Amino acid sequence: MVGTLPTSTGADMTKSTTTKPRRKKRVRLARPLDGRADLTIEQFSQRHQVCNQTVHNMINRGMLKTYKIGRSRRIPIEESDRVKAEAT
Repeated sequence: MVGTLPTSTGADMTKSTTTKPRRKKRVRLARPLDGRADLTIEQFSQRHQVCNQTVHNMINRGMLKTYKIGRSRRIPIEESDRVKAEAT
């Protein structure tokens, strides 16, 4: 037979193209050794209603003081309060 195409086995036809909606992560406050609660970048952005990239830009410009625990970066609560006070 000239000009015929191979038929599909059906294995790739069973895969669904729809994905489940992702569940929202529970965001917990980080607790350093001195007992105060500090914010992750995600928590800070949710609290101030800005995107994560805006928070990264503020950190890179020196507008926010942060510290690192391993690979994660934390923003002290005092910094969050300061930014909120400056915005009003």
